[in-house]
Amino acid sequence: MSDAALAYRVSRVRRLLEWVVRARSSASAVVHNTLSQSLLFVLYFINGVVVARGLGSAGRGELTAMMVWPSLFGAVFSIGLPTAFIYHAKRDPEAEAPLFTAAVVLLTGCGVLATGVAFVMLPAYMWRYDAATIFTAQMLMVTVPQVLLGFLVAAFLQVRHRFDLYNLLQYGPTIVTLVTLLALTVLHRLTPAYAALCYVVPMFIAVAAMFAAVVRRLKLDVRGLAHNARRLLSYGGRAAGGNIIGIIAQQFDQVLVVGFFSPSQLGTYTVALSVSRVMNVAYGATYVTMISKAAAMSGAQLTAVIGRALRLSALATLLGSAVLAAAMPVVLPHAYGGEFVSAIAVSDTLLIEVNVSGWATIMALAFLASNRPATVTFLQGMSTAITVGCMLLLVPRFALQGAAVSLIVGAAFRVVVFAVLYRRVVGVAASGLLAGARDDATYLAGVLRTQLRGTES
Repeated sequence: MSDAALAYRVSRVRRLLEWVVRARSSASAVVHNTLSQSLLFVLYFINGVVVARGLGSAGRGELTAMMVWPSLFGAVFSIGLPTAFIYHAKRDPEAEAPLFTAAVVLLTGCGVLATGVAFVMLPAYMWRYDAATIFTAQMLMVTVPQVLLGFLVAAFLQVRHRFDLYNLLQYGPTIVTLVTLLALTVLHRLTPAYAALCYVVPMFIAVAAMFAAVVRRLKLDVRGLAHNARRLLSYGGRAAGGNIIGIIAQQFDQVLVVGFFSPSQLGTYTVALSVSRVMNVAYGATYVTMISKAAAMSGAQLTAVIGRALRLSALATLLGSAVLAAAMPVVLPHAYGGEFVSAIAVSDTLLIEVNVSGWATIMALAFLASNRPATVTFLQGMSTAITVGCMLLLVPRFALQGAAVSLIVGAAFRVVVFAVLYRRVVGVAASGLLAGARDDATYLAGVLRTQLRGTES
């Protein structure tokens, strides 16, 4: 190969890597987010293996019982404000700074309120756990205001299409968590409480640093504070369900089973859940990329864009789920230990739930972009009620599998109702989401060919 040919090929590869890293177009942003989310799930997997082997099933269950509350209360008490900020900032860019300032004030107040509520509620709900575990869970709740501001910072980065920083905010602290977990393991000092600090402290520092950087760049603006607060609360109150889809849907089942299962059972369920959630990567990356872009679309254009994102995400997730299900009987016992073999069958069931709930997550984008967040909220509430009812019926008889099947039923309900209501809300039949499937391969080939030639898609 001549030097000129080699230089040309190197330049093409460099151009493709730059396209992915910069993530300026929709296609490059999805690829960037997918790769970043893949790295994040690899880190989650390694962290999970270290914790499971270091703490055992009972200790892993205690850690989950401590850690689930800050993110859950953060999602509930954010009342859709980060999503509201994205919606209004995209439609009114001139008001970005005042909207951000109003969101900071509202979320800080919500965080303080959430901490107080949790302090009172947790002892009664965590009756299966010892006093030290309950106390640690209560202490971790002081991080809720920071969790809420983290949601807002992430929303700001999505509005600015800085997906490089958005993903760094996630996997940066996770790498630090891994290092500290390994250090404690080597020193034989790993306990559920110390493990919780390994997760919480790096994220706290990262969010504080990123928030300070955003404030320096954006400059807080208190003009029209009351007016902008009302704008955010109006949309946010109706968009809380969209926020739930992104966060609570990943946590709610763990909260429910804290009350149903012993620490050992909860540890097994957590391992099964963490393994299956690896397949959330495509849907998660698509949701993060599209939520800000979809806000400026409507009708047929919105359906075409979301439909292609849904089809490609579904294909990637199905293929990945099949590979993971085939590999789990070999990989899981070696990675986590023989104590967690029972998690394999549960994880297989949860892979089905990942594929079903992913459809609901992407379909919800069309409703949020159509200024119908209340519909998403209502359906999420109904889905949650159905899931809880199924758990009450199935968990006593089928234990872990009952919890997994309950999640599938709740997710399927959302998909069916979203499809029924789609034409009324968006103005286009839900079947439009599947139209153009034959052109998806051509689209992907065209995007790749364009980037190799050096033209931004």
